[in-house]
This record gives sequence, structure tokens and C-alpha cells, in this order.
Amino acid sequence: MSTMLPPRHGPVAWEQSTLLPDDGIYRLDEQCVQELRDTAACLERDPLPTEVLNPEDFELDRAREAMRAVRESLETGIGFAIIDRVPLDGLDDIQRLAGDRAQTPPGPDLAPRPGKTHLSRLTP
Repeated sequence: MSTMLPPRHGPVAWEQSTLLPDDGIYRLDEQCVQELRDTAACLERDPLPTEVLNPEDFELDRAREAMRAVRESLETGIGFAIIDRVPLDGLDDIQRLAGDRAQTPPGPDLAPRPGKTHLSRLTP
């Protein structure tokens, strides 16, 4: 026995014929991309375990702005988002850093403490 889902209404009830060519597509501007590169460079210079990283410790204003638009599309818009043309140069280094952090447990001096920020404001 199959269950019928209730009909959807609003922007999320799109059909191919109702979508515009750029609906759901988000492009990162050069300032946003530079923030991501600067953050990767900062982490390369000062590698820390993932457990102590906090997004608020990095200058990512443009990236946060871009992700707010993506979130809005997901939550109240057409229900999907494609982030187009994310630069992949340097991805090997970023993946290696992420892998290193995922496998390295924090030492006692880096262990998370309730209510404390573990890093000063990091800037490139």
C-alpha cells in the first residue's frame, strides 16, 4: 500500500516549466572566495584539531552572507541550492587538513571548555 503525500504549495512546489534558468543557483563572489582561501591559509599556518575550531573565530562575513541566501532558498524558497563554481584549487591541502584534524584528538590544553572561546580572533 502506498501513502499519498499531501500536495505542496508555494515556491517549493516548482516544476521544470516554472523555474527560471538561475533559480537555486548561487555564485560566490571573489571576496567570498578570498575569505575561504584566507581561512584555509590560516589553518595551514596554525593547524588545530577540528574540535577547537569555531566559525566565529574567522573573518567570513561574505561567506556568511552567501550562506544566509542559500539557507533562505532551502527553508522558504524552492527547496534546493547549487553553489556554482566553488574554486577547487588547493582542495588537496584543505582535504588533508580536514583529515588530519578529524584524526587528531585534542590535547588537554585544547580540550573544549564550556563557555570558553579557544582561539583569539584568527585573521590571515
